[in-house]
Amino acid sequence: VAEEIGRVLRQLHLPVSPEARQLPSILDWLNEQVPFFQQSQHLSSTEQEIAIRILRHVNANPGPEVVLHGDVYYRNILYNGEKLMLIDPRGKRGPAAFDIGCYVCMTPSADPLSLLARALRGYGESLLNASELSLVLTLRAVERFRGEHGLSGQEQQLRYTANKLLEAGVGQRS
Repeated sequence: VAEEIGRVLRQLHLPVSPEARQLPSILDWLNEQVPFFQQSQHLSSTEQEIAIRILRHVNANPGPEVVLHGDVYYRNILYNGEKLMLIDPRGKRGPAAFDIGCYVCMTPSADPLSLLARALRGYGESLLNASELSLVLTLRAVERFRGEHGLSGQEQQLRYTANKLLEAGVGQRS
């Protein structure tokens, strides 16, 4: 289903209308996360520094803003084997990587890196700031959603995915 999720998100992200510019930006919420990471008990000081540096970088250098679903995770994905529907949108705008990162972080998987690769294959083009935003969301998932949404015990896979994204520079601007 990951490739189909990528295709659906690409369709959502394509239309840019004047009405979309009226939606609240996810960047405001990301800005508010700096104190959250500074006070984190589950992240090492190195992970805290990386998350804060990346949050500030993404906020200072955002990619083009698109209409976001804002809460793409398995409980908001309906799929009957033929048709896929995303429900419970948040009505936000921001970098497209936010939806992809949220999907990867909030979907229970033994191999989040493969899940990301399949979603990006369905999406069909590289995303600006994908590595940075995915890393932030991965670290956030480790901290805030450890025992929720069936993700408990997947912290190591998510951290591995974050490290691989950072090493590969997926979506880095040249």
